[in-house]
Amino acid sequence: MRTNKTSLNKIHDLGITIFPEKYGNDQDLEPSEDFYGSDLDDLDGDFVNDNYRQGDKSTDAVLCCAMCFTPVCYQCKTVGNSFSSKLALNAYVEDNYSDSVPGNDSQDVIEKGDSTKRKLRGSTNNSERTVKCIECNNVIAVLDFSNNYNFKNVIASKP
Repeated sequence: MRTNKTSLNKIHDLGITIFPEKYGNDQDLEPSEDFYGSDLDDLDGDFVNDNYRQGDKSTDAVLCCAMCFTPVCYQCKTVGNSFSSKLALNAYVEDNYSDSVPGNDSQDVIEKGDSTKRKLRGSTNNSERTVKCIECNNVIAVLDFSNNYNFKNVIASKP
């Protein structure tokens, strides 16, 4: 079956924007003041300052996990191309300690008491430990020996 091109053009005028008709009683739809709480932003900011920030409460960015967008830090400082902080939330430190001490026979460590084992483990491991997001287990930071979180794999946004 053959269609007439002129009939298609009459039905569907290509390249023409169709505007809906306005009636006399229609108003331009403006966002209503009832739907926006202007004081809620200030209340949210006060809550974050009270619960998640310490000291001078200043920050360079708010950090979120790059995989699931969960907030992981509300108070951090820019260090080079990365971020550093003393605080992290919605994250856990993966314990990379092993029961054996390098250079010692593992039998010697096991024969010593449990508290001695912990002291030996803690004193020999000065390396960084990984920090993972509690929601998706993505590695978001490393915790160095001075308990500073050095963030990576995060999304930074304005505070």
